[in-house]
Amino acid sequence: MKMMINFILFQVGWFACVISASKQLEWLALLSIGAVIAIHLFLVKDRISEIQLILIAGIIGLLLDSSLIALGVFTPASNFGFHGMAPLWLGGCCSASP
Repeated sequence: MKMMINFILFQVGWFACVISASKQLEWLALLSIGAVIAIHLFLVKDRISEIQLILIAGIIGLLLDSSLIALGVFTPASNFGFHGMAPLWLGGCCSASP
């Protein structure tokens, strides 16, 4: 049951991120990521390992997405984050996956 809740939360969170970013409301995307991660951490037993995994996945996601942006594979509608890097909400969505 926890896996199903996690899966549904991820889908809702990802959709919220994409819609929020398309409306130039990146802060709302980051807020939804925070909520999904908080609920996820509430549902798991080993929170420390899970936090480490989320951080590693987030960093890898930001690096990969930033590389794709630098190569011109895609261009984000806005860059709510550091110049030349993928938007922070995008890396957060990568790390919030179940």
